[in-house]
Amino acid sequence: MSKPSPEAKLKMYNRMEAWEWVEDGVLKIQLTGKGVLADYELSPVKGQFLEEEHFDIVATEDCDVYLPTEDDLLSMFQSEEPPEERLLMSFRKGVVSPELSDLCWDNLKTCAAAADNRGLAAGPIDTRYIRSNAQKGNLVPMGTNRAKYTLPDGSLGKTTIANKARSGIAGWFDPSPRFRFVRRSSWTKLNLDKLEAAAPFLRRIGELYRELAPLHWARQREFVETFDSTFRLSDTVYTTLTVNRNWQAAVHQDKGDFPRGFGSIAVVERRPYTGGWTGFPRYRVAADIRTGDFFGFNIHKFHGMTAMKPTTPHPDGGEWDHHIDPFGEHGFDRLSVVFYARSGMAKARSPEAEREAYEAWRDGFKTSKEQAGANAEKRQAELEFNERELEELTSLLAGN
Repeated sequence: MSKPSPEAKLKMYNRMEAWEWVEDGVLKIQLTGKGVLADYELSPVKGQFLEEEHFDIVATEDCDVYLPTEDDLLSMFQSEEPPEERLLMSFRKGVVSPELSDLCWDNLKTCAAAADNRGLAAGPIDTRYIRSNAQKGNLVPMGTNRAKYTLPDGSLGKTTIANKARSGIAGWFDPSPRFRFVRRSSWTKLNLDKLEAAAPFLRRIGELYRELAPLHWARQREFVETFDSTFRLSDTVYTTLTVNRNWQAAVHQDKGDFPRGFGSIAVVERRPYTGGWTGFPRYRVAADIRTGDFFGFNIHKFHGMTAMKPTTPHPDGGEWDHHIDPFGEHGFDRLSVVFYARSGMAKARSPEAEREAYEAWRDGFKTSKEQAGANAEKRQAELEFNERELEELTSLLAGN
């Protein structure tokens, strides 16, 4: 078991064993591997909401946490990797000014609109938290965290839904089989002025990323420079933001993000609350991210949150339901902004080419009513074809 620093001391945090030392005023924690959850232990919490007992280490001050080293025979013949390669999370207190936090709140809070496409992160399907028209039909589970539902005519709808979440996207989407062009999110199209107004806040988060994880930042910078700067957010290394409001994310791992980069989170809160830790259940490590803090993390590891609880009593004397109660009216209001680069943006062409692809798609676009009419015409044509085939076959048999 290698000692990461001469000053490091071996310490037990409940089940977790780790080396701990202080470097330039920052607490450094390197996990040894003892206490880390195995795959079979992690599986039961995937897609589930975390409780505070899932964590042994909760960062509330400047802290860097590193994954265990590989102390095996093969490692003797490999060159030593930089410690940043094993960085799980980097947490800093009070590094975003109140003015920039206010800028974030004022301009990005409306991005977190109700959505039911967050899948695993939205938690196990609960009929109280799904769209109203799905509540009227019979749900057909598609695993634990997704479902389809029957339509009024009794047929099964094509849309796969999850629990509602106040979570929205700002910035850019990469091409997909359905939309074969780079496009802005719906919120961005309507609020480009707000996104531009928030630019100083975005750039500050980008600066912190560069300072605390320079190797990951450099890789991500190299990646975003492979496509036009139009598709980056305020000359940062990010293409996209997810904005969450008063929403507890269940255990999930982010997909579609640049695999060799880091995610970044900033929080802006209004009025006090407890909980809301963000962390990694496999490693039993979390951080209590508050206004002005920065959290850089390995976005590809399974992570989730604990519940946020108001410090004020429930107006009806009951228990708070952290999924549906309007905290903004009765207790707190919390915005979390997640920054990342989408790996699919590697397919991005010039802005002019993407515009042409969009216009070609728009020219062939059909509304739901038009598509229904086209489907009806297709079915009628198929029916008439089958009838003709049957008539020809009957005539042929009669001739024999």
